[in-house]
Amino acid sequence: MLALLFNVSLKDANAPFRLMKAERLRLYLPLIPDNFFIPNVLLSAMLTREGEKILWQEISFNPRNAGQSSIALFRFGGLGIKLIIQLYKLRHLKRST
Repeated sequence: MLALLFNVSLKDANAPFRLMKAERLRLYLPLIPDNFFIPNVLLSAMLTREGEKILWQEISFNPRNAGQSSIALFRFGGLGIKLIIQLYKLRHLKRST
């Protein structure tokens, strides 16, 4: 979806951990609406599209051994649609220079 909307290719748009320089981040944070569902996905797309330097580091983790996911498949689909709609509306965002 990000490839279509933002013309970018990302290894993991929802990477849970990022280190970034505050001065670079300040250029993008004002563009992200307060109510955006998953702001790190939008941030990843914008950083990539604007040509910011990104280093991807592979990590490994053990699969879940117990318990269940706290989100139902039906609800997950609805949240996915919400994210797609929000990304579509903001696909032309550009950082301030």
